[in-house]
Amino acid sequence: MTAQPPSDTDESRKTTCYRCACRCGIDVHLRAGKLRTIERNRDHPVNRGVICAKGAAGNQQVTAPARLRAPLKRVGPRGARIVSVNPIRTGCNAVADDWLGLTPGTDGLLILVLVHELLVAGRIDLDDLARFTDAPCLLIPGEGPESGLYLRDDTGRALVIDRCSGALAPFDGDGVEPDLRGPWPGHRHDRMIGRPVGFHAMRGIAAHANGFQTARALHLLQMLLGAIETPGGLRFKPPYPKPLSAHPVPHFVAEPGKPLDGPHLGFPRSPAEVARWLTDRDVSRLQACFRRRFCWRARLSSRRGRARRRRRKRNLLSERPERPQMISAKEAA
Repeated sequence: MTAQPPSDTDESRKTTCYRCACRCGIDVHLRAGKLRTIERNRDHPVNRGVICAKGAAGNQQVTAPARLRAPLKRVGPRGARIVSVNPIRTGCNAVADDWLGLTPGTDGLLILVLVHELLVAGRIDLDDLARFTDAPCLLIPGEGPESGLYLRDDTGRALVIDRCSGALAPFDGDGVEPDLRGPWPGHRHDRMIGRPVGFHAMRGIAAHANGFQTARALHLLQMLLGAIETPGGLRFKPPYPKPLSAHPVPHFVAEPGKPLDGPHLGFPRSPAEVARWLTDRDVSRLQACFRRRFCWRARLSSRRGRARRRRRKRNLLSERPERPQMISAKEAA
């Protein structure tokens, strides 16, 4: 059942895709020793002939005009300090300057502790927050239906406290300097060294039950430090921020024998669209899917959690229907 190579290639090689951690099997087609196309490997046990759009476009990683084709020249001094946060000390964690072996699922707690210490020490970038975020916008206090919403003027513009006059003013008013300062008593350290500073995290922090809030806290920490779009900090891929109109809306109606009214994956733009999407679906099954399939609910470091996962895997294997055995054309003959 092996796929035939395209007519414009003279060689095919089998390997695995490195565009993500799934390592799907792919067929790489070459011509004169150069990469031409990438196709799915129908005989691979992992993806079984399925490949995503990112994997199919893997040849662009080689043929992209912006690909680095020569060594980079160092323009700054050596001496970057690497601090690795991971439950286990393997790989790059073993050679980092500092290693913090925290308990799985407590990344967000560590990040919020750092935020607290930065606020106490007054080491946050107030100008960056006032210029590029909605941090200075005032919120409505109390317990009414509008509690926590932006305080706005009669024209609907969010209000801030002007740093010069000390009075309420629209956020985007002429000559307004939003004020973020206020009394914050607490212990001050002798010094805090760390500039430039950058953060990099992947699926590890997001795969726990509290992963969304952990990733949210990490980006909050970067904003407080003004470490976005700065030398040594996080760089966004332009253009950004993207308007909602640039994102496709997912399909809402699925009828047998008819095309979908939108893409299979998309971005709901409001709670009303989410409610519309869930109208004909079992919400409890959807919640179970997100909670069980994409989250680590048991501590990875506990023996009880590992035993529970082994039992669950054995139960799934015992309940799984047997797949039809596949034989090659040569064996069938």
